[in-house]
Amino acid sequence: MTAVDPTPTCPHFPFGAGRPVELEPEYIEYRRNKPVARVELPFGGQAWLLTRMPEVKALLSDSRFSRQAMRGLSPRYLEDPIADEGGLPMMDAPQHPRTRRLLNKAFNRRRIETMRPAVRQIVDDLIDAMLTQDGPVDLVAEFGSAIPREVNCALLGVPAADWDHLGSLVDDVVHQGLIPQEQLVASWMALTGYFTQLITARRAAPEHDLISALTEVLDGDDVFSDEEIMMNAVVIFVAGYETTACQIVNMVCALLRDPDQMQWLRENLDRIPEAVEELLRFVPLTAVGVMPAKATEDVEIGGVRIAKGDAVYSSVVSANRDEDVFTEPETLNLRRGREAGQHIAFGYGPHFCLGAPLARVELQVALERLLTRLPGIALARPEAELPLKDGLVLRGFESFPVTW
Repeated sequence: MTAVDPTPTCPHFPFGAGRPVELEPEYIEYRRNKPVARVELPFGGQAWLLTRMPEVKALLSDSRFSRQAMRGLSPRYLEDPIADEGGLPMMDAPQHPRTRRLLNKAFNRRRIETMRPAVRQIVDDLIDAMLTQDGPVDLVAEFGSAIPREVNCALLGVPAADWDHLGSLVDDVVHQGLIPQEQLVASWMALTGYFTQLITARRAAPEHDLISALTEVLDGDDVFSDEEIMMNAVVIFVAGYETTACQIVNMVCALLRDPDQMQWLRENLDRIPEAVEELLRFVPLTAVGVMPAKATEDVEIGGVRIAKGDAVYSSVVSANRDEDVFTEPETLNLRRGREAGQHIAFGYGPHFCLGAPLARVELQVALERLLTRLPGIALARPEAELPLKDGLVLRGFESFPVTW
């Protein structure tokens, strides 16, 4: 086992600005030569960075790494986040498996598949509205962001009219680190307060939505408290919004960059599900990867000793380009087939993304309807001129004007 000591000269992470579709070339060097390496984080402190598939999977499935321990003054990628308190992504065992077991009774693949017709109607209505407009349409505002907004409201039973108020709160939470801490705290309290009131209303008069289902979940004698329902509802509402909004547009961008593959997919719409898997593998959604974790004891990964108390970041976007797993990984290949299914865009192990089935439905339907109804879709401005989202976590466009 090789021990690698931290040094004051370790490189800064992230390696670049986190542009959509593209992945920084430094990842290739790290996978080949230093798959377990020390890096300096934006807000101070050092951490380990994992870039190859085996090491990333090893971390994500190892209970000796704690996400809860990353709270407080640990080396951070963001400054003063608060939206991780009590949510499923930051839980460890035994709280995490217990919460996930209860959630799975209500938020499962069967429920999501029943929503597919509603998602299709939402997407078609948005395209209908786009078709009435003259000139370029912003695919971010009018399509990418609108789909998860309306789907999440329908899923959780949030009245669509309430989005005018909730949208700004969600925007503050997903941009934590870029706004004043006082504003972030106020928005977080307002958002959690809203869902607390909604849960009270659903307990009194249940409807056919996820929050109502969560109030009725029972596993033996185990049930969710209102606070647990609130926290999980907020995580689903927020996490399922910005990620899907970015990825819908990023995937369209990847297809527009490769007209031949886009045309092939348009002529083979039955291959949409496997094409989405390849796009999930190829298009890097985040600049980091997944939630960081701390070693609770000395652990060896990739022949390197990770000392107790060390913070570790696993780069899922790099693992999805691992040359030992994927053939020509730097190339988008919509006909990759089963190999694409080895990606870990939704994570791996106990923390595999609970919302993955819903995200897949949204992405599949969005691409199928765009390719069918807007066959001539094209960028209205050069991609290099388009503004990008601010921040250090998600890669996405601030606007994406298209014609057809």
